[in-house]
Amino acid sequence: MGLAGLPLELLTRVLQCLQGDTFSLRSALLVNKKWSAEAVRVLWENPSPDDLAAISDINKRQFYARYIRELEINGSEWLHHEAFQTLKFPRLRSVLIDATDSDENEEQEEAWIGQYIQPALEVFKCYATAPAGDEDVLQLLETRCRRLRTMIIGAKLQGLSSASLSGFIDRCKSLRSLGVVDGRRGPIDGRVLSSLASHDGLVELEVSPFLKHEMFVNTFQDVDRPFKGIQKLQLNIEPKTVPLLVPKIKNIRLLSLTLADGDISPWPHLSSLTKLRDLTIEYHESAELSVNDFQALKKLGLNRLNVRGIYGDIIAPTLTDDKFIPVIETQPALREIWLEIRASLTVQSLISLGQECRELQDCFLPGTYDLSPLMDIDPEPPLFPCLEQLTIGAISEIPPRPWPSIDSTSDKAKCLAQAILKHAPNLEGLITMGVDDEFSETVRATIEELKETTPGLPPSPPPGDEH
Repeated sequence: MGLAGLPLELLTRVLQCLQGDTFSLRSALLVNKKWSAEAVRVLWENPSPDDLAAISDINKRQFYARYIRELEINGSEWLHHEAFQTLKFPRLRSVLIDATDSDENEEQEEAWIGQYIQPALEVFKCYATAPAGDEDVLQLLETRCRRLRTMIIGAKLQGLSSASLSGFIDRCKSLRSLGVVDGRRGPIDGRVLSSLASHDGLVELEVSPFLKHEMFVNTFQDVDRPFKGIQKLQLNIEPKTVPLLVPKIKNIRLLSLTLADGDISPWPHLSSLTKLRDLTIEYHESAELSVNDFQALKKLGLNRLNVRGIYGDIIAPTLTDDKFIPVIETQPALREIWLEIRASLTVQSLISLGQECRELQDCFLPGTYDLSPLMDIDPEPPLFPCLEQLTIGAISEIPPRPWPSIDSTSDKAKCLAQAILKHAPNLEGLITMGVDDEFSETVRATIEELKETTPGLPPSPPPGDEH
């Protein structure tokens, strides 16, 4: 039996393996009628909106629209919403609708959205805020989409109110993930928070608008076992809410808190979240961390740690190597660390990350570091076998050494670059944040040059792909 005569089940699997390979799928169209029918289905499961809009015949456009399962409409593609207004998408399971183009501080252009809200829909992500024709997005989702699992909407969505959102949450029992994003203000009041806290099926929740402490006090008085199913939680709250919240989310695995200020430390209260794997703490204003704050992480087993400031600096003047390293020794599973903190760390802290966190892939650690000790450490095994991205403040020029052959800046930079690549063989990008820092820039440029000319090293990412 030749390939042309494959049973339908096997043919479907073969063509699914070619998903994304447009050239091969177009070739499959020419094999025979059965292959053509299956290839068309696979080709149009996740098409570009531009490809669909390019079909001028409305009947043909509808023919292909019925195969679409996933649709993402980004950037200038919002212009196609009106052209798609009369289409039906009976198989559509996931749709992402980006914000429509508009000048800053101006209202977004109207967008027809209702045509994408079909009975098969399970994932709805909408950053557009101006539905055309007075469409009531929540009502359409509630009445048409009985299998809706994930919804992300902008906090500024026209027609969105606390009453409509609360009612939707109460009635949409299939919902597992909800996000109300893009803005510190939105229709989130105590009624909505109560609905969120009492939704038994909710596993993931992201709320960008600021939530007052009193809302949590009242909600936790009224709701029995609030947030009992939540495993991923992203909130914008007051620091004093943390000790009230933590006992309610013992099963949390991802926690991202944006804190209004740094007046009260949340860190001691987080140590009881033993299932936590991904932690992000953001401060709106300047904050100062103590040694005890950082040591609270010892009881956690994190894969990712992210601490940063939005509008101010975070300082930790007492955080030194002898305080940092014992904490890192308790985090062997750490794969990403992003500490936007002004501390007093040296290269020994970086070395400890390599020794203790063997799966580390991304490291952001501001400060100026003398990396020359890497030249004295045996690179077998390398310190950072998985590291792909390293971001630091600056690299100190190598101090004098008894090696007359590396007196010049370029020679020192080359020796150090070679040592870095030996210890981080999978490094894709080294970023230094210093301005007019000649030695750091020379080391970075030398690393890029070595990666281009040395077999077995990963190529440099194209511009714009760096973090």
